[in-house]
Amino acid sequence: MRKQILLSLTVLLVGILPSLAQDKEAAVVSCTPEENAVLNETLPLLFTAYQEIAKGMDANDPMPTVIALDSLATNYWNTIYPALPNCLEAGALGYNFGIVLDESLINTGLAQLSQYEAQYGDATLAQSLSDLVITRTDWYKIILANTFGQITKDGKLPDSMFSYELEACTAEDGESEAVTAYTDSVTAYNELAQSVGEATDENATAVLFGFAELGTNYWIKIYPELPACAEISQDGYNIGLLYNERVIVMMLSRLAAYEVQYGTTESAQTLTDGAAARSELAKSFIEAAFPNPTAEATPEAK
Repeated sequence: MRKQILLSLTVLLVGILPSLAQDKEAAVVSCTPEENAVLNETLPLLFTAYQEIAKGMDANDPMPTVIALDSLATNYWNTIYPALPNCLEAGALGYNFGIVLDESLINTGLAQLSQYEAQYGDATLAQSLSDLVITRTDWYKIILANTFGQITKDGKLPDSMFSYELEACTAEDGESEAVTAYTDSVTAYNELAQSVGEATDENATAVLFGFAELGTNYWIKIYPELPACAEISQDGYNIGLLYNERVIVMMLSRLAAYEVQYGTTESAQTLTDGAAARSELAKSFIEAAFPNPTAEATPEAK
């Protein structure tokens, strides 16, 4: 079952650069007072739920927090975010909050996996996972400071929380060093994706670490250097989110496997169900983000 979940998310990105002809979306306008009222009723409750989960985390046993964050994040993307008003501020706050949930889930889950590897697996890999969590956490603290940390007392949002229409990419943009690094990253992702089906319990964490390290390096070193033009910026951001989705699904599945051996059957089943639900969510994202032939899904394992 775990391999079927993982393979169903395998995406081979056969196109390196985004297509230069894409449909323009209709402009999104600022929220009305009525829409702001809906937003102000919804998000504070979610922030409170998130804070309660974070406060209750036990560094020596992160698993309950992993399960709670997974449930909150998946439910948020499936039911709450789609119901938010279709206006500028709601879109910015809502989307960024969802990313906060995902990042918290990734870092907490990798921390739990590091503990499992230290106890039952590869101590060197456990340290690498721990170091990666620190690196990724430090990076995301900066992102939070530049977004939610800049919201004023009267609720004004910083420019960094909005997506603005950019100029079309030029041939020169496509030949930049950052785009070359982006291309190399996609190639590395494809190579890792092709190895998932052959992963064993002994090397499954190492394969997951490869995806997590790739994604962390992408967000910190490559994505910020991409040309600020429409197609590359859009596809560049979506590639980073694809890396995140891959890590989340594999991480939940790997933690489930460890719970089967050393934890509880209840936690193992919850994590397995979480991985399946997140895989479906990820496939929906992939279909929306890459609707053209530059991304194609491989068949599910039988």
